[in-house]
Amino acid sequence: MCRPTGVCRRRASCEGPRRTARLASRLPTGLKAAAPALLRIHGGGLIFGAPGQNDRTNIAFARELGITVAAVRCRLGPDHPAPVAVEDAYAALRGLYPRPGRQAVPR
Repeated sequence: MCRPTGVCRRRASCEGPRRTARLASRLPTGLKAAAPALLRIHGGGLIFGAPGQNDRTNIAFARELGITVAAVRCRLGPDHPAPVAVEDAYAALRGLYPRPGRQAVPR
């Protein structure tokens, strides 16, 4: 879904060691070729927080820098003890890295 801000929103998932991590990505409208990506891991000490808390900044980064900005939804403590939040972040990072035969972030 593209917004009037000049940035499109995409949802994706990345396989992790124990579960699939979810990403909310922001891409500049009209992005046709590979571009750098920024992985945003929300604040909150992995106890609280959500990817959307930085949405305005993520949209601005995508639009102004012409990059993909992906925010990962980490499982949070205390319901999910360490190291699951770090595993989610690592799965997201691996999902951003292009591998033969697949795109890094779905367009």
